Amino acid sequence: MTLTQCEFSIDRYKNVIYITITGVWTIQKDLEYISKLVEFVQVFKGREWGMCVDMRGWILPKEVFESPFKSKLMLNRRTQIAEVWIVDHEKQGDELLPYFKESKVVPFKVFTKTEALKYFKRLGIEIP
Repeated sequence: MTLTQCEFSIDRYKNVIYITITGVWTIQKDLEYISKLVEFVQVFKGREWGMCVDMRGWILPKEVFESPFKSKLMLNRRTQIAEVWIVDHEKQGDELLPYFKESKVVPFKVFTKTEALKYFKRLGIEIP
């Protein structure tokens, strides 16, 4: 497997934030990502919202996750009603679960975009 440069994109579709992250994550990319994500979350002040994160092909090295420079910023998730992670394997992203300790939302893992869309649809959330 070739290690690829990390990239992310964040878009909004109605009341859902859609994120794609790929490659080998770095501290610099983490700080950039969190800053941009906070801006997107602030748009939903007082309104319900969901998040879909496609993390297939994403690698979070232990040294990045455990770095003292890693952002420990907690998102305001009070009005978040759902979060879906599209993953390569069922353990992917587990190191991020402590960030959800204080949240009413627990990420739901799926393996395809179709499964993610079905999950949101069951919650009454339509994504184009």
